[in-house]
Amino acid sequence: MNAETLKQFQQAWADKDMQKLAACMTDDVVYCASVGTDLGETWRGKRDVLAGIAKMIAYDDADAEIGDLHIAGDYIFNTWIYRAKTTGKTTAKGCDIFRFKNGLIVHKDAYRKVTL
Repeated sequence: MNAETLKQFQQAWADKDMQKLAACMTDDVVYCASVGTDLGETWRGKRDVLAGIAKMIAYDDADAEIGDLHIAGDYIFNTWIYRAKTTGKTTAKGCDIFRFKNGLIVHKDAYRKVTL
């Protein structure tokens, strides 16, 4: 169930579909982003998280390649790579840690390594 929700979330992110993203999250979701002030911004609550995701999508403007996925109870850890749309060059590598509650994302914590 959690893995299916994550798959739907990742596809909605790629499609920039805020309505489908919202359907994957609890109302009290927390997202600790990998960019922003203080080494990343943190958004709380579905409305603020969706606004934050919109900022992240605009910031990255890249194609995501999802890597390894590991499930441990209500947690999923996955890796990813961003590639520039114009050149295909890797621009960032990272990982996300998701926590789920009742099959929905309640917490997303992202980390990245930027390549130049």
